[in-house]
Formats: sequence, C-alpha cells, structure tokens
Amino acid sequence: MSHSMLTKISGTSGEIDWPTLVADCEPRIAAWCRRFGLQDADTADVSQNVLLKSVISIRSGNFDANKGHFMCWLKVVTDNTIRTLLWKRAARRECVNGERMDTTLQSISLASTDEPSSEEACIEEESLRHQLQHAENCVKPRVKRETWEAYRLTMHENFSPSHTAEQIGISVRDVYVAKCRVIGYLKRELGF
Repeated sequence: MSHSMLTKISGTSGEIDWPTLVADCEPRIAAWCRRFGLQDADTADVSQNVLLKSVISIRSGNFDANKGHFMCWLKVVTDNTIRTLLWKRAARRECVNGERMDTTLQSISLASTDEPSSEEACIEEESLRHQLQHAENCVKPRVKRETWEAYRLTMHENFSPSHTAEQIGISVRDVYVAKCRVIGYLKRELGF
C-alpha cells in the first residue's frame, strides 16, 4: 500500500475510511492467517484486531510511510497477532494439562493449530522448521550481508528494528525493507 493509499484511507479530514481499509487489507490478512492454518473464526478475530491496530497506528502517527511499506508493516502486525493468539492458546493448554510448555514463539508460529497427537505435532513442527532452515540456507547467499543480518536479528534474535538498525549501521526503514525482501524470497522458496 503506497503513501497515496494511506492518504486515501486517512481521507482529507484525517478520519479513517474504514470500508477502504477493510476492502484493501482484510483479504491479505485472511490469506496470511490461512498460511498459519487458522480457522475462519480465528481469522476473523485476527483480522479485526490487526485492522484496529492499523487504525490506531495511522491516527496516532505511529506508522510513518517514509520508514517502510505499509503492507510489510501490516504483515508484521498480523504475524505478531497470530503468534500471540497461538501462544495464549498453548499457555491455556499448559495450564489445563499442567504440563510445562517448552515451545518458543517462533516454533508456535510454525505449528498447526489443529490438535494432533503430541508426537505428530512434534514431527510436523520439526519438518516445518527443517523446511524453513533449508529455505534460509538457499536465500542467504542471494542477499547482501546487511539484508540477511536485518532479517536474522529481527526474526531470530527478536531485536527491535531500531536496535537492529543500530547494530548493523543502517536506517530503520532499511531494516524493514531488508526483512520484507528476505521474507519474500523465503515465501517463493517455500512455494507460497
């Protein structure tokens, strides 16, 4: 979504054009949710939460169109919202079953939300992790060192974009662009 699209959504009066925002963003959010294996009800909840966060960020000025592409930002917000949903679900299961949860947020993001047996889930999770690692090994040589580091620090080390920018010596905008670029390559490598 370009700067002109943000202007269209914000309108001349500064009010958010909700129907335009929903029409442009909801199908993409739903597609991202389906890739995580979310059911329709969860997809609707995530979409509403992400759209609400978008409106709040646009109104408050927290999203700056000069710092990165809106759709990359929206994808990050969607992924984080999905991970939070899955993490809370896993935490509830842990409390109910009294088991210790050894799963990190990244491994939760790769796991299916269906509830297969724990052995099947472990095998599937390991397979997905292996596929992602293979895709990363294929993509890494194709990108600049700074681009890969921006992806690695934000996705694997959970550094904030500003901290990542400081570490690498690039702008925050460039961190978002680099991360989106690597994610795009990974999607193609994985067949999305």
